[in-house]
Amino acid sequence: ATGFDAITGSLLKLNIKESTIFNVGYGKPINVKSLINMIVKKVKGGKPLFGKIKMIDSFLEKNPKIMNKREKSSEHNFLNLASGNKFNKSELMTETLAKIYVKQKKIKKAIYAYKILILKYPEKSSFFAIQIKKLQKKQNKKT
Repeated sequence: ATGFDAITGSLLKLNIKESTIFNVGYGKPINVKSLINMIVKKVKGGKPLFGKIKMIDSFLEKNPKIMNKREKSSEHNFLNLASGNKFNKSELMTETLAKIYVKQKKIKKAIYAYKILILKYPEKSSFFAIQIKKLQKKQNKKT
């Protein structure tokens, strides 16, 4: 068996998969396959297989931490551009959204949407006012 196969076999006995990521404390996190390749390259100079396995054992004694997805993403420290972006709900109000509210029978929200649209598009204010009156009639019939 090659050094790679022997090391892989040792890790499989410990239920460690090749895709497992370790944070070994010296640089970037590394997956098992890359780690094995690195070890095999370092010990190719004619050292016996026992030396390779000893190197793996010393690595495992360091008890490297297996990182979960949350730890990986927090480590990258992405800048959250959305956090400081405050917006007004009226900026997102559209005629289509008002129609969706009507179809969902959310009459109060639809009326609110049309009132915002009157301010947003004064040239269509008479159309929106008619829609509001229709919705108010529907609302009065229900109560």
